[in-house]
Amino acid sequence: MDRASHISVRVILSVVVLVVLMISNLFAAPPEVTAARFGGDGNKTRFVLEINGNSAFRTFSLANPNRLVIDLDEVSWKIGPGGAAGRGLINNYRYGLYTPGTSRIVLDLKSPVKSPIVL
Repeated sequence: MDRASHISVRVILSVVVLVVLMISNLFAAPPEVTAARFGGDGNKTRFVLEINGNSAFRTFSLANPNRLVIDLDEVSWKIGPGGAAGRGLINNYRYGLYTPGTSRIVLDLKSPVKSPIVL
């Protein structure tokens, strides 16, 4: 095999490996939410979500009624039905797939709140 053929084979093998890695990432299972819990009282409330992988997120609030919305990269929900009663400043919450690629949690609040997010 001459040098040009050897380089071509290496380039082709590199591209094949790259494509296989990209395809395997496309079909990788999304992170799983394994628990949701609350702590606190009527002045300060903590909402904890346990995820067994990485997921980017963003939050925003809505009024009338007061809600805090948390959008995540798509996750698999392993915590039972799509919502439950809350505690402290949270009346209840619900969750699910919002759009393909995005999961959403909505916290129904008793009043407007500031939402510091701690990782």
